Amino acid sequence: WLAGKEKQTPRTTMVHNTFKDKYAIRHDGWCLVDAPTGAERPAPVAWMKKHNTPKNESGKFCLYNMKEDIGQRNNLAQKFPEIAKELQALLGQIRRGKSTAPRLATSSK
Repeated sequence: WLAGKEKQTPRTTMVHNTFKDKYAIRHDGWCLVDAPTGAERPAPVAWMKKHNTPKNESGKFCLYNMKEDIGQRNNLAQKFPEIAKELQALLGQIRRGKSTAPRLATSSK
């Protein structure tokens, strides 16, 4: 893929774990932050206001459409609960040991 020989990336899903017990998963154009926020500590109110950062209305997690909202400004968790549930289940599978990339074929020679 890096050499330009493959069009499809080897990973369609990516898990982020920046802080203890705070995970995010990107899959099929969506990003689920499985925590009230992806930040370790609250941002100053002045910064939030300056950057027009909305509050997390869902409380427990955030869901973003990365194709339309790369800046993660519009939490869609309440509007698309089925997508959030699907991504939480996928994140759980991955955290229990499922890989996000296809394994290389092994030769039996």
